[in-house]
Amino acid sequence: MVCILGFDEAGTGVVAGSTDGDDLAATAPLVGDRDPRSEIRQALLEAVLAAGEHLVITRTGHSIRTNQQVPDATALAELRDTIIATLSPQAGARTGAQSR
Repeated sequence: MVCILGFDEAGTGVVAGSTDGDDLAATAPLVGDRDPRSEIRQALLEAVLAAGEHLVITRTGHSIRTNQQVPDATALAELRDTIIATLSPQAGARTGAQSR
């Protein structure tokens, strides 16, 4: 069993258009520089592959500061959409999977 707790967009550290103030490489990236989005996707893939029979991913879905809804992390939304697309309609109905 593999559990990933708090997989929100803000929790991944990669929010669209945001850069760390002291990260000069992020302001003008070059070929070969780190790509945080790719690293998150790779880590999620490794967690999925490491999970034997059970994978649990939780997210709060709300900002801890304003309590407004926050979107799914991009990697999580892509994983969810892929899983839903591969389920048969009958299996999707049994699991309660919904596409957003």
